[in-house]
Amino acid sequence: MRSFRRDPAMAETIKLARLNGWSWKAISSHIGLGRTKINEIMEAERYADEPERVLGELIHDMIAEAPEAFDKPHRFSVVVRGCTVAKISIEGDIKKSFGVEEAAT
Repeated sequence: MRSFRRDPAMAETIKLARLNGWSWKAISSHIGLGRTKINEIMEAERYADEPERVLGELIHDMIAEAPEAFDKPHRFSVVVRGCTVAKISIEGDIKKSFGVEEAAT
């Protein structure tokens, strides 16, 4: 499962550096983070205002990867800095709710 680390100040620093023509290597060296962590920060910032959509996408991805784990009702929530920002409780056919079809065997 992907984790989203939100850091608005760092994301703004990265955006400004890119606008000023800094390379990814220079940004990485300057802030002391690798490219993967920088991408995670930018991805979290991109989705910061849409926790329900992000949660839905994550659930869809999880169901697609392991459909057998979703044969009963589940509850999901997104917690950002200790605050729950989105909750989804799913009853019934979870796979159908998220448009994930099981492969015919």
